[in-house]
Amino acid sequence: MRWRDAPDDVVNDDTQPIIGRSIIYWEEMILRRFAGQVANPTTVGELDQMVMLAGQGVGLVNDIVPAAEVIRRYVEGVKAIIEGLNDDYLRNSNDAPITTTAAAVTIATDDECNKGCWSWLPRFRF
Repeated sequence: MRWRDAPDDVVNDDTQPIIGRSIIYWEEMILRRFAGQVANPTTVGELDQMVMLAGQGVGLVNDIVPAAEVIRRYVEGVKAIIEGLNDDYLRNSNDAPITTTAAAVTIATDDECNKGCWSWLPRFRF
């Protein structure tokens, strides 16, 4: 079986309009529509016409929430993990079981955090 004749390199389509400029490897580059170049901090032009990479994580976005809600969900997830680790530890040890409850999460100021934002943590033994 033979490979079909194929070009040795791929050339940008010069018929596409210029949508921006960028510095790539210390050289100013012209960006054309559909060229596939990803915008970087030096890119100027029609950013909405350029490639924007979005990985598998995009499929995990179900809603848009304030930062405080993101933090609350994160902390709740951490608490669940720690409780799970605690359960595993107790299952694999001879220690008497202890009970744990996850306290409600509130967003605290820096001063409040210094006074014990993580006060729930000592309840868990590893």
